[in-house]
Amino acid sequence: MKQYIKDKKVWVTPNLCKDGFEFEIQVLKYHPYDTDKVRESVVGQDIGTPNSYRGLVNVHAEEWTNSLHFGNPGIFADPPKTRQEAVERYRQKLEERYIKGKPHPWLSFNGHFTCHHYAGEFGFDCIGSEIGCLIKNNQMQMAFNRGAARQYHLPWMIDVSPWYDDFSMLDYSGCSIWGVASGPDFGHSLSYIEREYYLAYMSGATQITAEAAGITAFYPEENENGHYKLSPHGELCKSFYEFTKRNPDIGIPYTPFALFLDLYHGCNYGSPFKGKAFEVFPYERGDWFTYNLMDLFYKGGCWETWDRPELGSLGASPYGDSLDVLVQTASLEVMQSYPVLILSGCLSLSDAEREKVYAYVENGGTLVMNAAYTEQLPKYTDSGDYGAGRVIRFGPDWSIHGLRNILPKLAEEYLPFTVSGNVDYMVNVKENSLILTVMNHEGITKMPRELPEVDLSKTQMVNVLLKEDAPLASVRELYADTALPTMAQQNLLMEPGAIRILEFTFQ
Repeated sequence: MKQYIKDKKVWVTPNLCKDGFEFEIQVLKYHPYDTDKVRESVVGQDIGTPNSYRGLVNVHAEEWTNSLHFGNPGIFADPPKTRQEAVERYRQKLEERYIKGKPHPWLSFNGHFTCHHYAGEFGFDCIGSEIGCLIKNNQMQMAFNRGAARQYHLPWMIDVSPWYDDFSMLDYSGCSIWGVASGPDFGHSLSYIEREYYLAYMSGATQITAEAAGITAFYPEENENGHYKLSPHGELCKSFYEFTKRNPDIGIPYTPFALFLDLYHGCNYGSPFKGKAFEVFPYERGDWFTYNLMDLFYKGGCWETWDRPELGSLGASPYGDSLDVLVQTASLEVMQSYPVLILSGCLSLSDAEREKVYAYVENGGTLVMNAAYTEQLPKYTDSGDYGAGRVIRFGPDWSIHGLRNILPKLAEEYLPFTVSGNVDYMVNVKENSLILTVMNHEGITKMPRELPEVDLSKTQMVNVLLKEDAPLASVRELYADTALPTMAQQNLLMEPGAIRILEFTFQ
């Protein structure tokens, strides 16, 4: 499908594990579970790979932004004076606390913060994010991960945490492993965890860790084979792992839109420090512009929703998960792999960076820019064609209002499907097929220590239309592993938490 993927060598990122994608079951040492028997139970019941990646890297900067941030006076006694200084002090702290002169490879993954590109700038060999754990805007986390992975040509991974903040954790042991935080109905809902797994896999993560699943996937009792019995979370892990083995080639995630962001953005949208870059600097107009733009793509994901159970982490996306985030140091080759580049943030372009943007347009790219960036790109005072490309300007300064008319037209032009309803969706491209993943994140809520509540009134009938003219050979629903009518239009009944993954194969 060459009309969708402009540069495969940019968009296909490396694997972390030599055998391709891996689903890791994290093995932890807690009574009453024996770690050797846990490993045997993972392998014997085929629910994933025990502790797969940790032996592959020498530096594990895991969840480092949860502590190494400027809102933590125990780590940074005094705040940075500039954003540039903030990034340099991140580098110094990572050297001091994690790297310590160790040889490569180095792994970095973040929690609530979006520091993925900084890890790329610092020379890390793999990047990633923790999601779950009430971390907000997980689709935005995918956009930062995937964009940084493509910009620096790195593997990327996702750690899915069942912790519901730090006071509620799934636990089937009956022994209160995590004290008062433990319980079989505690932690996130299994529906939420399942959607996180599929979101990460279909978004292109080459490794997914089921955090603490060496505990939460099992009851302490043994089955007839001497393995720990699978808990409901274990059954979910097994089902997901079977899906990945049944569908090892999910193609290339298709993201025609690239957000071109300033290097020193210090974004923390949805974190407790909303409104301050690097938790220190009050947002400038460019920062609020990015915040509002993200809310166009991921409605509500940047909002403070701590009092609304499981909301704000996953949500409907009117343009699908079709966005990657690049920073201004991206090469022209990487920029040109995206049909559309959207300027955002407090950009201050060097002469070389300005020439890259000009070359991107001259060579056929579509640049979407707010009038506020005219000073950075004085050549573009009007919308129109420039060389082989085009510029779409809108105003007024720092207002996203014009994007509300521009983005639907660009989505119609570049996305191969129209999808109705208040759902999340994403597209993957294979040699002779297109895969569409649709999820209904509405209607399932959960308080930390209670059973989930399901609101069936949030059930949706979702209409999917493939806009390709090429004749179809088949349509298959990969999640349920069933054949569908060979038609470009499909109607999907989506109950709360539902996942549908359709592959349209061409003749």
